[in-house]
Amino acid sequence: MAYFSKIRWSNLLIDGLLSIFIGAFFIFFSDSLSKIIIFGLGGGLIVTGLFFLVNHYLGKAKNQYNHIYSLVQGIIYMAIGIIVVFKPDLMTDLILYIIGLWLLIAGISQVVYTIKLKKEIGSVNLLLIGGILFILLGLSIFFFQNVIKNISVVLGVLIAFPGVLLLYFSIPVYRLNAKQKTEKESQEEEILHS
Repeated sequence: MAYFSKIRWSNLLIDGLLSIFIGAFFIFFSDSLSKIIIFGLGGGLIVTGLFFLVNHYLGKAKNQYNHIYSLVQGIIYMAIGIIVVFKPDLMTDLILYIIGLWLLIAGISQVVYTIKLKKEIGSVNLLLIGGILFILLGLSIFFFQNVIKNISVVLGVLIAFPGVLLLYFSIPVYRLNAKQKTEKESQEEEILHS
């Protein structure tokens, strides 16, 4: 169980909310990408990056990988968000590539989390499928951008679905982390009293 405590449930939650936001963006605004919507997306990325950075600085790292990962992910999200906010004209052409990069990063991290979670909560096949789907969608955006533009509603659903899975799996991760913390505190208290 000690290995599992290295996974931050908040990372799953944040990635889940972001993917639902981006999926909704594609579903509801498929006809045009206005500057206001792009500005909102940039703001969302900046806020998400801030959450990762706060998580990095407030969290007591159980291992160096997750600690560094939160920092790098926060910086990347904030940098992309700042570019989106301050260069919206450039971003109308590049927004899909940025989303593709985010899908690759989120998909890879989701597959890594799945490998770690399988040891603790058993069946995580849906989470693995979601991670693979994110990776495939990210790659398809890079290689088939013109096709993706024409099926934006389908893309939105495919992006939002793994986000829902991430939200779902963040709950058992949170519960296990809380249980481990309670067990650790009980063990420490027993040691103090003996």
